[in-house]
Amino acid sequence: MAPVKRRPSVDGAAVFLCLLAAGCGSLTAALLAIAGGALLLLLNLLMLLIFRPLSGRMRNAASLLFAAALYTALRLALAAFRPAWLEAMGPEGLLAALALFSAPAALSLTEKPPLPAKRLFFCAAVLLIIGAARELLSAGTLAGVRLLPEGFPVSDSFAFGGAGLITTALLFALFRIRGQGRLNGYRISEGLVYAAGAACLAAAAGALFAPLTRLLPLPSLWRTFAAAVLAGLLALAAGAAFREKPNEAPVRGTLRAVFADGTLPALASLAVLAADRRLPEAAALPLFGGTAAAALILGLGCALAAAATPRVDTSGNPHLPASFRPLPVWLAVAGMAMFALSVLPK
Repeated sequence: MAPVKRRPSVDGAAVFLCLLAAGCGSLTAALLAIAGGALLLLLNLLMLLIFRPLSGRMRNAASLLFAAALYTALRLALAAFRPAWLEAMGPEGLLAALALFSAPAALSLTEKPPLPAKRLFFCAAVLLIIGAARELLSAGTLAGVRLLPEGFPVSDSFAFGGAGLITTALLFALFRIRGQGRLNGYRISEGLVYAAGAACLAAAAGALFAPLTRLLPLPSLWRTFAAAVLAGLLALAAGAAFREKPNEAPVRGTLRAVFADGTLPALASLAVLAADRRLPEAAALPLFGGTAAAALILGLGCALAAAATPRVDTSGNPHLPASFRPLPVWLAVAGMAMFALSVLPK
């Protein structure tokens, strides 16, 4: 029987586009996000040429570590030479997510036919419109020039808050940037296996990250790299334990397919960083508190996506507008989640 090509459980390119859009909190931020995102993707695609001789799992881990190193170098360079750009790009976690997901995005793009140039320019133009709209609604300015009169009702939430993500989702739907509906042959059970793998990997990485960073205190800038190293190595080890037998076709939805997915260690790294930054008091109990909560939230989020994806696909749900497919839906859900989480202490 002919081998079945393994499909990623999560489309890294789609998530990367969502993160780019989330970073468009102003016209300046949109320009920086487009330029920075293009640079990250280009460098990762070039590095994949070097990693080509490696097996799939080794290539995933190597590209993730390269993306984490890129993030560290980018933060150092911007902090030293362009601190205003760094501030304009929004929260530190957003930049870390963008950098880490440039690795699975590049991996995903190598498996697809190249996008036409006009489509790329169209997406860039939409991101600029999103940045302009959010700046106008959050500050009443456009590129720093005041357009709305003083006293006009604006809200900071339109910059990098929940209202900004919901606005981005609506603009994505308006311009019909929707992403792929769902993978062919997708099953909810496959997504649930992925959710369980994501939660376990995040918990294991967090359980190691907390005591190691206590024994070897690291500057905040290098903690992202450390989290990516642990998640990448653990995913590599788990993938080796579940590797397929000789001449055996990989099957989607199995643990070996999940741990061969380049998005998994990137998600686990971000969950560990979220626990490290939001709930530092939990570091003394690495399997409880913040780390366990972050792993559980990640697993539940992936499970929710697994259950919702078939219903979001317009071929299976004709009641949804044709332009409202996964990308706008996930951005809107993320915006509502930010509103829900805003009541938690920082």
